[in-house]
Amino acid sequence: CKSLIEIEIPSSVTSIGKKAFENCSSLKKIIIPSSITSIGDEAFKDCSLLSELQIPSSITILNELVFYSCRSLTKIIIPSSVTMIGHNAFQYCSLINEVVIPPSVTTIGIFAFECCSSLTRIIIPDSVNYIYRGAFCDCQSLTEVSIPNTLDSLTYYMFYKCTSLKEIVIPSSIKTIMEECFFECSSLTKVTFESPSSLTSIEKDAFKGCPLIDEFLVPSSVKSIGEGSFKECSSLTKVAFESPSSLTSIEKEAFKGCPLIDEFLVPSSVK
Repeated sequence: CKSLIEIEIPSSVTSIGKKAFENCSSLKKIIIPSSITSIGDEAFKDCSLLSELQIPSSITILNELVFYSCRSLTKIIIPSSVTMIGHNAFQYCSLINEVVIPPSVTTIGIFAFECCSSLTRIIIPDSVNYIYRGAFCDCQSLTEVSIPNTLDSLTYYMFYKCTSLKEIVIPSSIKTIMEECFFECSSLTKVTFESPSSLTSIEKDAFKGCPLIDEFLVPSSVKSIGEGSFKECSSLTKVAFESPSSLTSIEKEAFKGCPLIDEFLVPSSVK
């Protein structure tokens, strides 16, 4: 289908199969009727010129790799019928600058929006109760993100190398910030925890390479700070521990490469 430019799927069709239009490299526009109830994995993978698309409200799941590397898509409106955004669904859609996630979505898959390098803003609705690893990894234009208090963890690499992200508010429901969650978020200056925080663990390299963070307040609920978790936060001058602290461990190199720290009182609870 290398020469296919535009297609209108007839209303007699009820599903689009796996890899149905994969690598249709000239396809620019597709009209999907409301009769379609499922779109298979990789259905539009590598349709690099696809710029116009409306997902019908008959779709409930956006399957794996469904729009992978559709590099000409600029805007996606996800209908309120969708409950799950699958793994790698919009990975490498480098021109998408806006995504509206409806309050029907409960799950966002692995690397779902990785390398959506033009995406500037994402609001995650309260309906979402789990986001898999790397969902917004390497979204280099992302400046604003709203995290709902329905999540209990920020998973591996979730905002890895989101180099334009300046501030983040961690809701009180979050118990764990996993490995490399904010790794090399080079514009991040402020991390705020909603009170009362439930955070118990800041894992390995969680904030490694965030050179503009200058102060960090560790909530009293935190029990462990992982290896290299603040490594190379070169502007960090003050680390405070909210009282009464529950902290029992600070792993090796947690604050290595932080030469400006001038205030650091380790709680007596640390073993």
